[in-house]
Amino acid sequence: SYTLNDKGNFRDNEEVTKGIIRIMDYSLTNDVELLAVLFNCAKPEAISIALQKIKSHTVLQRQLKERDVVLGAYANRLTDIDPNWTLKESEGSQPFRTDLNTKQYYGSYLNHWIDHLDVKIVGGCCGFFPEDIRYIRDKLGDRAI
Repeated sequence: SYTLNDKGNFRDNEEVTKGIIRIMDYSLTNDVELLAVLFNCAKPEAISIALQKIKSHTVLQRQLKERDVVLGAYANRLTDIDPNWTLKESEGSQPFRTDLNTKQYYGSYLNHWIDHLDVKIVGGCCGFFPEDIRYIRDKLGDRAI
């Protein structure tokens, strides 16, 4: 599972498609079973960008399908985080975004990810609570895990 920057790349700015291909190559070379590539603790907008890049990359799409590797997404509800932020220097908790407070709004991301970007595993990260996850599960039924 990886977190993303606002451009939908890994936090070190490595292009997400290149990084996943590298991970897949590593797993083959080292006889590691890769089951899923997940994105967590990132804004839903960044996750959407990354998933769209993956969807548009035909070689990567073929490799994921051939190896039965699924995609997953667990966005957070945090306000923008400074790229130089560190836990050590933090004085308090990060505020939550108010626009993601409605389950329906985040649900629209989940529906798009599942219906259009081939995501099979969904949930919520920082700022999502058990009642939110319960709502997601009830709303999506068997469409995702």
